[in-house]
Amino acid sequence: MSHLLSRWCYSVPWVLFVLLFSSPRPGLAADSDNCLMCHRYRGLARVEKDGTYRLFFVDEQLFNRGPHARVSCKGCHADIEKIPHDDAQKVDCLRSCHIEEPNREILFSHEGVREDLDQSAHSPYEASGKLREHSEDFPECKDCHDAPLFRPVSILKTMRAGVSERAISRCTVCHENENFVRYFYSHVTTRLHKARDPREVVEMCSQCHSDPEFIRRHDIPNVVSSYTDTFHGKAVLFGSQTTPDCLDCHVTQGNVHQMHPKDDIRSSVNPETRPQTCSMEDCHPDAEPRLATYNPHVTHDPSRDPLEFSVTLVFVLLTLGVLLPMLTLRVFAHLRELFPSRQAEEEVERLTRIAEQEAERTNGIVRFTVSHRTLHVLLVSSFVTLALTGMPLKFPEASWAPFVYRLFGGIDVAPIIHRVAGTVMILGFVVHLVTVARGMLRSVRESRKKRLRAWTETVLALPMFPQISDLKDFVTYVKYTLFISPIKPSYGRFSWKEKFDYLAIFWGLPLLAVTGFMLWGEELFSVIVPGWALNFAYIAHTDEALLAVAYIVLVHVLSILKPGDTPLRAMVFSGKIDPRVLAEDHGEQVKDFENHRGGKS
Repeated sequence: MSHLLSRWCYSVPWVLFVLLFSSPRPGLAADSDNCLMCHRYRGLARVEKDGTYRLFFVDEQLFNRGPHARVSCKGCHADIEKIPHDDAQKVDCLRSCHIEEPNREILFSHEGVREDLDQSAHSPYEASGKLREHSEDFPECKDCHDAPLFRPVSILKTMRAGVSERAISRCTVCHENENFVRYFYSHVTTRLHKARDPREVVEMCSQCHSDPEFIRRHDIPNVVSSYTDTFHGKAVLFGSQTTPDCLDCHVTQGNVHQMHPKDDIRSSVNPETRPQTCSMEDCHPDAEPRLATYNPHVTHDPSRDPLEFSVTLVFVLLTLGVLLPMLTLRVFAHLRELFPSRQAEEEVERLTRIAEQEAERTNGIVRFTVSHRTLHVLLVSSFVTLALTGMPLKFPEASWAPFVYRLFGGIDVAPIIHRVAGTVMILGFVVHLVTVARGMLRSVRESRKKRLRAWTETVLALPMFPQISDLKDFVTYVKYTLFISPIKPSYGRFSWKEKFDYLAIFWGLPLLAVTGFMLWGEELFSVIVPGWALNFAYIAHTDEALLAVAYIVLVHVLSILKPGDTPLRAMVFSGKIDPRVLAEDHGEQVKDFENHRGGKS
C-alpha cells in the first residue's frame, strides 16, 4: 500500500503539469504552442547589452480582450520554430495572418495599410521614395497600436466588451460556437466608434509631438500643448467622450492611416477642406465656413502667432500691474494695522463713540438696503459658482481640478452651470444699471438746469464716481501705510478702494459677457465674426476671469480680513454696520453725524 501511495504521489504532479499546460482552455484558443507556459510569468525579462530593460510577460486576460485574441503567437512570430527558442525577430505587421476573411475567404493581411502610410504625413519616405531626414523619428505600427482592446460602444459604456448578453444570445440561435460569436460580435461593436479613448489618443500623439527633441529636429510647434490649452483639449483631460481629439480633425475620410500635411489638399485641415471638417454633424454643423479660421494650435511664440501673443502679453501686464501694487499696499496695510499710530487710534476711538451714539439713537446704522443686499448675494453666489466651474478648466492638470469639477457633475454638466451662473450675474448687472439709470433720469427731470449740464452734474454726483478727494485719500493712505505719516485717511460713505472695485465691474463684466457668449454660441457668432476672433475671445475671457478671481481673493477678501474682525460682517445680511467698523473705514461719514447733531463728543 505504501509503495502504491508513493507511486501516486510521484505521478500526480506530472499529471497535473500535463493537464495544466496541455489541455485546451477556452481563453487560450490561440496559444496552441503553449507559449504562455513561460510568458505568463510577470518576472520574465532581461537587460539587453545596451542597458535597456525588456519585459516578455504576456497578460493573458489583456490579450484575450484584444483584436489579436484569435491570432496564434506564430501567426506573428513566424520565425520561431522550437521551444526554447532563439531571439525572436522583429514582427512584420504587414505579413498575412492565419485568420481567414469571412467575405473573401482569403488570409487576412494589413498589407493594404502600406500604401496609405507611404502617402501620409507619417511616412518616413519623401514622394520621390527617398528617406526623409531623421526618418527614425517617424512612427511604426507598434508606436500607435501598442495595446488595442475591445471596448463597448459609447452609448453603453457600463457594459463590458460585447455590449449585450441578450444580443449575443440572439446570435447563438444560428451560430453554435459561442466563443466565435463573442469574438466577432466584440470586433464589430468596437468598430462602431474609435478604438481609443480621446485622452488615450492625445497621450499617444504626445509621445512624439510633445517631445522637445522631436520638435526641435523637425521645426514644428508643440501642438499637444497648444491643443490642451483649448476647450477641446481641456474637456478631453476631464474625460469627455464627445469632444474632438487629434484624430477627429486630422483624419481624412475616417481612415487614420491617410493623415496628410495641412498644405496637402487631401488633408482634412487644409484651408480648402477645413470648413467641411469643422461643420461635420458631430461638431459644428450649423457654423459658417469662416469658423474654420479658428486656430486650435495657438502657441506662445511671437514669431508664429504674434497677434495672439500680443493679446496674452497685454493681459499678463494688466494682471501684474493691478495685483502687484494692490497686494504690496495690502501687505503693508495689515502690518500698519498691527502698529497703528497713537493719533490714528485716538481718532478712531473718538469716532467710535459718536457712531455708537448714532446707532443707539437710530436703532442701528443702515449701510445697505434690502435691494443692495439682494444684489450683493446674487453677485457673490454667481461669482463663486463661476470661479469654481471656470478655474478647473483654466488649470485642468492641477490636482484639485478634477475633484472640484466632479462636484458640479463633471465636464458634461459643469459648463452648463457655468453659463447659467454667468447669465444670472449679467442679469443682476443689468438690473443694477437700470436702477441707477432711473435714479439719474429722475434727478435730471427734477433739475431746472439745461439738459446737458443736468446730466453732467448728475453723473459727477453719483456716489461711486471718482472725485479729486479720492486721489488725496489715496496719497494719505500710501503715506500712512508705509509709516511715512501718522495721519490715517478718513473716508466718506465710499472709499477709493470700494470705488475701484465697483468700477472694475463696468469693464470686466462686459468683456467677460461678450467673450463668454461668443464662446458659448460659436456657430451663431460665425455669421458675424471670423473664427480667428474666437482665439482672442478665449484669451480675453480666461485671462480676465483669472484676473478677477485673483483680485477678489487676494485683494478684496484680504481687505475684509482685519485683526479682531470677521470676513462675513453682519451688514452683508442685516444691512447694519458695526460702529467700530464705520469709524475705522468711513470716518468722514461719522463726522457728518457729528456735524448734523451740531456738537462734538
